[in-house]
Amino acid sequence: MQRPAAAIFLEIHPRAASLSVRPQCQQKGESMNTTTLPPAAAPAFLRFVPFVRTEASALIALFALILIAGGWVGSIGVFYFDADRVQMAYMNFWVFDFCMAGMLLTPWLPLPSLAGHTRLQRLEFMVQIWVVTYIAVALSFEVPWVLLYERIAQAPDAMWAYQWWAYIDGGDVRYKDPDALVLFAESWTCLNAIFALVAIVRWFRSGKTSVGAVHYLMLAAVGIITTTAQYYSTEILTGFPNVDLDAAGNFWAKFIFSNCFWAFMPFVTIYWGLKTLPRLYRLPR
Repeated sequence: MQRPAAAIFLEIHPRAASLSVRPQCQQKGESMNTTTLPPAAAPAFLRFVPFVRTEASALIALFALILIAGGWVGSIGVFYFDADRVQMAYMNFWVFDFCMAGMLLTPWLPLPSLAGHTRLQRLEFMVQIWVVTYIAVALSFEVPWVLLYERIAQAPDAMWAYQWWAYIDGGDVRYKDPDALVLFAESWTCLNAIFALVAIVRWFRSGKTSVGAVHYLMLAAVGIITTTAQYYSTEILTGFPNVDLDAAGNFWAKFIFSNCFWAFMPFVTIYWGLKTLPRLYRLPR
């Protein structure tokens, strides 16, 4: 689902970037302890950029800025240069897909600041990026839409409403005249994101030791799975009423790629939680 997202800088904070690792000197049979990786030295040109500490955080910020810029380019093109609304919507979908994939793949790149990180640490980084991103998407797209959907439907030519109309222009007319099922799914998404925000803040503030935060993030993932499955199954079983199967920007960019992150990342989050909880339960309380 093509939606604008705010830049995800929470992960970039030094406190949020600390990751637990197995000490190199640990011998076989010892109990597992944790330590913290020292922050990698930032390249000189990054030292003057606010919130950016490493090349990994710089990449995430770059993808987020491209994502935001794509929305502005689309609105300027439509309202000042009479660009085709449908084609600009498709462009926004592709930009969204590229930036989301880029942010989620960043933890797996061979970057100096991630050298020595284990697979679990990279997975944790990926999950944190995902959680902060879907919270930002919900707060910037779903929450305003749920509160203002009637006014948005009446303002197709208003620039302030373009971020929602770009999705409608792209073929999903459900958001122009929503039924009860759409309103319920979007309202649930908003509540889920708000509680997830509390959980991820608690996770960072606890030094990544909060068992409750992990449990809720896993629960939130289940909620995302249900709404995403409902969307895909409804479209497929009713013959794709809101999808143009002949338009790559509609079928592939919007229906498949934009929504696929909400289809598989919740399962990744649950897998991370199952791997993380045993370690947290062994920590002294």
